[in-house]
Amino acid sequence: GQRFLSTVHPQAELAPRDVVARAVWEQTERGRRVYLDATPLGESLRTRFPTLVKTCQMRNIDPRRDPIPVVPAAHYHMGGIKVDLHSMSSVPGLYAVGEVACSGVHGVNRLASNSLLEGVAFGRALGDRLARMPRQQQLPTVSLGVWNDVAQPAPISEAMVFARLRQLLWSAAGVVRYQDSLEAAEQQLQLLQRRCLPGAHVLEQISVGLQLVAAARARTDSLGAHYILPRRPALSGQAAA
Repeated sequence: GQRFLSTVHPQAELAPRDVVARAVWEQTERGRRVYLDATPLGESLRTRFPTLVKTCQMRNIDPRRDPIPVVPAAHYHMGGIKVDLHSMSSVPGLYAVGEVACSGVHGVNRLASNSLLEGVAFGRALGDRLARMPRQQQLPTVSLGVWNDVAQPAPISEAMVFARLRQLLWSAAGVVRYQDSLEAAEQQLQLLQRRCLPGAHVLEQISVGLQLVAAARARTDSLGAHYILPRRPALSGQAAA
């Protein structure tokens, strides 16, 4: 039952999210369990965080009295469809706003709450822009044969593919990336790609995974939320955190 984040960052639990996530990740990699202690808030938890209390109680945890087990999880995707300051992509007629878009305004590490501001600002600007555009525009056409080629059932179940994708990407391209693990994950994804085609939705997921892994491998230095090491270190220590 020891606090450990004070040894990682001067702001301890209030450190940037990526710092906290990596610290928790390291503890779990050592086989330790990490808990959030919200018991000092007592009964005020019911009014301030009703959804949290309900979710915990569904798992037989009373956050007013019990520490809450925690692990790192995906919170925000800093990337997506590359767009310009007008939210326009390289595909004619395709615009993107918010978390699905890569506008570049967040730099290497998003500041808290800026995603809401981005969505409002870019969404309003795009809405005004589209309102001034002509109603009728000729959009590019796609041959139906292209869709027919990829719309067939995949040879193996999508559930199996997604489970494998999650395992590969979480292990190799999650909170902490390792060059050797990324290389192995890329090979596994390519193998999965060959086994699963055709199957449009499966193809999309694998393609995104391959692009993510390739981008992570290409940037060999840690920057912002991208934290990369040459190889997975041998960790010791099995005590509870």
